[in-house]
Amino acid sequence: MPTKHKRATVIGGSLAGLFAGALLHRGGWEVQVYERSPRELESRGGGIVLQPEVVEVFRRLELDPDGPAGVWARERIFLDRAGRIAQRMTVLQKQTSWNAIYRALRTVFP
Repeated sequence: MPTKHKRATVIGGSLAGLFAGALLHRGGWEVQVYERSPRELESRGGGIVLQPEVVEVFRRLELDPDGPAGVWARERIFLDRAGRIAQRMTVLQKQTSWNAIYRALRTVFP
């Protein structure tokens, strides 16, 4: 008896669509990702905190377990409306960019 292939269509080729499509692809699905932009997407900003959930998805996708390149921040500083420091919070977080995550996810697809 022939084996049926699992197929998925993902509408939207930005980060959420690529995360979904990449996980399905690694799970053995045949995936088509559609994006309405006629050219490859460009930067949507920098300074994205690399959350633990993103690092976990990178591990599942067999990408660099440390996630995309970035810089480590040891402190978060909150300013008030006048620009004065209102609060400091010690927290170790990796800052990365939209482009770094996007490029890494694109490598999953043939």
